Amino acid sequence: MAIVLAGWTWLNSPFVSGEETSTKSLEAELTDVGGMLMKKMMPVASELATSPELSPECAGSLFKILKGTRAREPWAIRMILANGLLPNNILEGSLISLGGYEQCLKTRVFNSEGEVTHKGQYCTLFVYPPWSVLETLVKKFQAVGEFTGRLNPLTVTTNAKIGKKALRIGLCTLNSCTEEEVKFLAAGVRVWLPLRWFMYFSAISNTKRLLKTTARKDNQNLVFLSGFKVFLIFWVIYAHCYVLIQPEFARK
Repeated sequence: MAIVLAGWTWLNSPFVSGEETSTKSLEAELTDVGGMLMKKMMPVASELATSPELSPECAGSLFKILKGTRAREPWAIRMILANGLLPNNILEGSLISLGGYEQCLKTRVFNSEGEVTHKGQYCTLFVYPPWSVLETLVKKFQAVGEFTGRLNPLTVTTNAKIGKKALRIGLCTLNSCTEEEVKFLAAGVRVWLPLRWFMYFSAISNTKRLLKTTARKDNQNLVFLSGFKVFLIFWVIYAHCYVLIQPEFARK
């Protein structure tokens, strides 16, 4: 938000550096913001990287991301922009920001010899804000006339599964870290941000489980259900092709 406001102010300023213009390069401002964020993140990253829970490869990739971001490396910018941010239209009930799945997976880091050393890794982050924070937020919006004529989103249902409010955010990291290590990093950042974070990978294991056709001895009579899996898979793919169309599917 601060970046947007700063950019808006400068872009709408009729004079920049004594010359009349309608545009301004925001590189200097973005550099200052990036430097400030690096100062905030370096102590957290240093503490996490020295933890025995992280492998040397994962710890090294953590600093590589910070270094690449500071140097504005193309791969680092690509990876950062592939992350999901605060969901759009959140006050209307949108809680999902998936980020750029294809952009993340196509991220490549090369060494001086042109060899690929790291690749992008996509996972899903579920953020569960404390209930007290949600209650305070809803009350503040109601006080200024928001949510008028609507049901309270926190009490609209008593179903624990449906009523549990979570932000689903796409997260792009380097593939040097395992699932457990990414969970540890998320839990470590939770100390810095008072939120409860849960990691769920859109992992290959889920696909293997869905496509599995072997049966155990105690459920031979249910083998016919494997046939229904095929129809369900095609139905899901068919729906996604029309409901979740993204331009990157037209790439070469």
